[in-house]
Parts: sequence; structure tokens; C-alpha cells
Amino acid sequence: MNLNELALLIYQFFKRNLWTTNIDEMSRFRRFLFKQLRILVLAIRGFMSDKCPLHASALTYYSMLSLVPVAALAFGISKGFGMQETLKQKLLEELPEHKDVVEWIVTFADSLLQVSRSGLIAGIGIVLLIWAAIRVLGNIEESLNNIWSVKRGRSFIRKFSDYLSIMIIGPIIFLVSSSVAVFIRTQVTDLAQQVDVLNVMDPVIIFLLRLIPYTLIWLLFTLTYMIIPNTRVKFKAAVYGAVVAGTLYQFVQVLYIGFQIGAAKYSAIYGSFAALPLFLIWVQLSWFIVLFGAELSYAFQNVPAYIFEKESGKISGFYKKVLALNIAHVIIKNFENGDKPLTTKQVSKESEIPENITREIITDLKDAGIFSKVTKGKRGFAFQPASDISQLTIQDVLLALENQGGDNTQFSGSDLRTELAIRLQKFDALLKTDSHNVLLKDINPEKAG
Repeated sequence: MNLNELALLIYQFFKRNLWTTNIDEMSRFRRFLFKQLRILVLAIRGFMSDKCPLHASALTYYSMLSLVPVAALAFGISKGFGMQETLKQKLLEELPEHKDVVEWIVTFADSLLQVSRSGLIAGIGIVLLIWAAIRVLGNIEESLNNIWSVKRGRSFIRKFSDYLSIMIIGPIIFLVSSSVAVFIRTQVTDLAQQVDVLNVMDPVIIFLLRLIPYTLIWLLFTLTYMIIPNTRVKFKAAVYGAVVAGTLYQFVQVLYIGFQIGAAKYSAIYGSFAALPLFLIWVQLSWFIVLFGAELSYAFQNVPAYIFEKESGKISGFYKKVLALNIAHVIIKNFENGDKPLTTKQVSKESEIPENITREIITDLKDAGIFSKVTKGKRGFAFQPASDISQLTIQDVLLALENQGGDNTQFSGSDLRTELAIRLQKFDALLKTDSHNVLLKDINPEKAG
């Protein structure tokens, strides 16, 4: 086998075989590997198709613009709890490689707070600080919504209430979690010195203590992936993306510190300004990692929807009608039984049709007026019949799908087309009276014919 044949095999595997292979009959280990490969490939593909590098650059820009106002707001909130100095020390501890930049930000933030408190502009200053913070959070939400294919963001009222809660609770969680981490580290170290048995477990204890920074960043990323997007993100999906992205973030931090030490010679030329471009690089890399973690969360939650994705475009018109009637039957029977409306995922599972195909057909049926969309839960949607199911026949569903859209009247004027249209309408009328055109709710798979 030459190199070209090997490359072609690898290409075919990632393009087709990875998605069409049935993994249910594989061993647990091979099934796990296949699933992780699918998630990784889907995340990388999404990272590029969703233009995440561009969004990361935009977020870097907005972050730099909003850095001082957001820091001022955080220090203002922490000062209300008497923890302003604690917050400053924690920032210096968490970002030792950016000490100069942190000092600048703290100085400017403190100056901004002083100006915001003085005279008539106090109220305007506070409003501007809150607006700047909401603005940067709004841009983060927009980027994550783009990854999750969410077309509509939060309303202004929800943005104000949700983001204000994040701005108030965020600094408090940061301080409390950091303090708890220090407390645990101190207590465990003291206990290990006092109890001889624990001395034997020193390597294990040291390893667990070193995991604390990772745990904190995992927690932060998990909350970001669950709360910020305007859609329901499952906890397991958020944790999956958070663990990978958070770990990657910590590794990049270590590499960055080594790089900064190597670049220290530029301080002799640029002075303290050398910290600024390095800080920009760090912010950009951080947003790259955050968005890639979001792509991983999306891929983890939605990977079943992309199985057989390539085949979905090859479905014949006849078989697509069969699938549409299958989906309509599932939703109608569910409604007839008095159960709660089904989501796309539930319909997909019930009908055993891939989720991406189910979503496409349900959208067509909704647009055709067969189904209506209803709210389910806080951010979810489900579907139910839009008309009386005792009047809904097979031909009604098929005609609604066929008649969806315009009639292309710009091509009118042909006698032949007019004649053909009349004959098709008569043909449809005959089908409506056919004995096989039964109500969908009356179809029983156990009865033949």
C-alpha cells in the first residue's frame, strides 16, 4: 500500500466510515474510542465552520475594551463585602505571569471607581460600568449561541437580570472558591504532618492538592457552558467540554509562562509595555480554548444527530414521505394518548430515525401547518398536532408538504402547465377518496394493509 492509498483510506474513514459504522456491536473500549473520535472530529469541524477564530478575535477586542469597566464593577462589588484587597491578591496569585497588567488594571479600575462616585456623574458612571459588563457578556453569549445554532438571544430584560446576577455572584464565587482551596490545602498539609499514616500517602495528597486549580477552572467553564448559551445544555455535555478545555487551558498556562521567561529579554527594549502584547496573546488563546470547549460540549450532546448525516441528503422523495408519515404518526398517537408533547430528540428515539433527519422533517411539517411548536421547560420546544387529528389523513399530510412554498407564478402562461396542474389536482382528489387514505391515528403497525 503506497502513501496515496493510505491517505485515501484515512480520508474515507473520517469522512464516511466513522459515521456510518454501527458501534453498538463493538466492544466497550472500541465503542468508547469511536465515540470520542466522532466528538473530536465534529468539534474541529464546528470550530472552523462556526468561524470560532474570528469570534475569538472579536471577543479579545471586546474583552480589552471592557476590561477596566468590568474590573471596576467587580472591585466595587467586592468592596461592598470588604474583600477588595482580597480580590486583588487573588488575581495576582492566579495570574502571576501578568503581574504588570493586573497592576495596571487595578489602578485604572480604582480611578474609574473614584470618578464614578464623584458628584453628578455618579449615577451615569455606575450605569456605564454595568452597560460595559453586560456588553461583553452579550458578546460571549452571541458566540456560544452561534455554536449551538441558536438564532435568538435573550431578551433585554433577561439579559439585564441574568447578567447582573452573574456580575454580582461571579466575584463572590471566585473569592470563596479560592479561599476554600487555600483552606483545604493548608488543613490537609497540616494534618499530613501530624498524622504519621498520612505521610505515606504524601504523593497522593500532593497530586490531589495540585488538582484543586484544575477543579476550579473546570467549575468555571462548566457554569459558562451551561448558563451563557440561550438553550438547554446538559450537565454531562458541559462538564465534558469544561474538563477538556480547562485542562488544556492549564497546560497552555504552563507553556505560556515558559514562553514569557524566554521573551523577558524584550523588557530591556520595551520596558513594562512588553507585558501588553504578551497579555493580548494570552487573552486570544484563552478565548480559542473557551470556544473549542463549547464546540466539544455541543458535539458531545449532539453527536447522535450527525450519524448517517451523509445519507440524509440521498433519501428518495418516496422514502422521505414514508419518514414524514412515520413522524406524524408518532406525534399524533402521543397526542391522542394524552401524553406531554414530544421534543425532536424524543420523536427521533421513538421513530428510530436519525435526529438530524427528524429535525428537518419536523420543521417542514411545522411550516406546512401540520404541527405547532410549544414551549417545554425553560428553554426547550416540543411539537403537537396543529389541527383536529380526527380529520388528518395520509393525503392531508402529503398535500400539505407538497403545497408548502410558492407556486412560481412567474412561470405562468403555459397552456401545457395549466393542463398538467389540473390533472394533478384531479389525481390528488382521487387519492383523497381512496380506501387506503386513512386517518393517521387509526394506523396500526400490527395490522397489514
